[in-house]
Amino acid sequence: MAQSSVIGAKKNGHNGHSSVKMKTRAATSKGSRPEKVRGGVALERRYTQPGADALDTVYERRSSIITNPDGSIVFKMEGAEIPAGWSQLATDIVISKYFRKAGLHGDKNQGETSVRQVVHRIAHTIRSAGDRVCVYFATTHDADTFEA
Repeated sequence: MAQSSVIGAKKNGHNGHSSVKMKTRAATSKGSRPEKVRGGVALERRYTQPGADALDTVYERRSSIITNPDGSIVFKMEGAEIPAGWSQLATDIVISKYFRKAGLHGDKNQGETSVRQVVHRIAHTIRSAGDRVCVYFATTHDADTFEA
C-alpha cells in the first residue's frame, strides 16, 4: 500500500486565504482508480490484514463477581468472552464499567457479553462521528482501516 503524506493548508500568495491541497493515493489493486485524499487522518495497517478480524485472538469465558467488604454482591456476570491473556482485575473492570448492560440491538433486556462487542461499538462510534461531523479520515479506506 502506498503511504500518503499529511495534507496541510496552503496559503495563497495574493489574498492569504487557505486552500486544501488535494492529493491522490496510489491504487491498491490493478485497474482501480486512485482515491482522493481529503486532508484528514491517513492510516496504515499494522499487525492486521484486510478481511481478517483483528479481534480473532484466543478468548475464554470468564465470570466477574464484585463484592462489598461485608461479602454482599455488588455486581455479577458469568460467561463473558474475554481475551485469555487478561488478568482477573482487567476482566472485572471491563465487564463492570464498559460492557453495555441493556439496550443492545433495541432490546432493553439484552446487553454486551464480549470484549469484541465493546471494541466494535467504540471503534464504530468514533468512525461514524468522524464521517458525520467532519472529514476526520483522509479516505474511506482509512476509516475502514481504523474501524477494523
